[in-house]
Amino acid sequence: MAIIHRATLTPSKPELIREWLPSRPWIEVPDGASVEPVGAFRFDDPDGQVGVEVHLVDMVAPDGVHTLVQVPLSYRNEELPGGDHGFIGTLEHSALGTRWVYDATVDPVFVEELLRTIIEQDTSVAEFIEGEDGPIERERTTHAWGVLAGPMGGENGNGGIVGSGRTPAYGGEVHANIADVYTPETENGITRITVGTSTLALTRFPLVDLPIDTVPLPQDHPSGSRTAEATSPEAFGSLLGTWPGQRDGVVLAALLG
Repeated sequence: MAIIHRATLTPSKPELIREWLPSRPWIEVPDGASVEPVGAFRFDDPDGQVGVEVHLVDMVAPDGVHTLVQVPLSYRNEELPGGDHGFIGTLEHSALGTRWVYDATVDPVFVEELLRTIIEQDTSVAEFIEGEDGPIERERTTHAWGVLAGPMGGENGNGGIVGSGRTPAYGGEVHANIADVYTPETENGITRITVGTSTLALTRFPLVDLPIDTVPLPQDHPSGSRTAEATSPEAFGSLLGTWPGQRDGVVLAALLG
């Protein structure tokens, strides 16, 4: 679970995103466009040191055209070695002090948790706000969850990273193939990260049409439906998401062979 501090952030997360987006080569932000928050979800850092939060924002051009943009962020209490190419800025957190903010695709903590969530078919975490009598769970309007399209390899052909011989159980070594320092590549709105012999692909524009298949989902998945658009033909699994105004699961990222 994620504990949310009652705190003031300067600048705010939306302000950081608005300032950073126009500098990205993978998006054209028209003059006069607005960028407003739509929803966000979190993953946990197993070591409790790094904040990981995925933001969905609506870019509205002056002509009224809407574009949904996915912006994963990581928050650290010190600089990320080798992460300069993904540095977004710093913010002052009234409870935690200075936080270094990164495009989370350059942060191994985010990549590991994204990969684990897909492989283990886990979900984004519950969020709690600090209260006088203890943490109070906050109602979430944005959810994400992992789904597998088929066998993932491993020792018994029924789990683990393809070709790794490891099982999906998260023990810290599952993600040993993720380098400490790496450079994600973004082309045509897809950011790709090499993970061993596989690739994690994160779409920056989740509502852009992609070739995908429909696979069955458990009844208790956050989408509330039995099926969702989940994977492309080459994908072993995907991260799906819903947010205000979007009830069906939409592909946010995929694990590709």
